[in-house]
Amino acid sequence: MRYHLLIQEYKKNLQPSDADFDDTTVALELVLQAAAHANEMMKKLDGFGKVIEVQEQLGNSISLVSPGRELIKVGTVQKISSTTEKTEVSICLFVQ
Repeated sequence: MRYHLLIQEYKKNLQPSDADFDDTTVALELVLQAAAHANEMMKKLDGFGKVIEVQEQLGNSISLVSPGRELIKVGTVQKISSTTEKTEVSICLFVQ
C-alpha cells in the first residue's frame, strides 16, 4: 500500500510530457496488480486455515483438506422430532 501511495504522489507531480510519466503509470498499475494478488492469496490462505481448523475439530478422522477447498459456512441446525418434540442440535459445515 505504501508503494501505491508513493508512486501515486510522485505521478501527481509529473506532467504527461515528462520522461518518467509513462513508466510511472505502468509501475502504478503493476503495484496495484501485485497488491490485489497478495490480498487474494491471503484470503485463500485464511480459508484454507479454516478448513484445517474444522478438520482438527472433527479429530482428523475426515480429510477435508484438498486444493481449492474452502469453508463457506459453519452453523447449527435444530431438528425438532415430530414424535417426541425433542430438539436435537447438529453442527452444519459447508465446505466447497
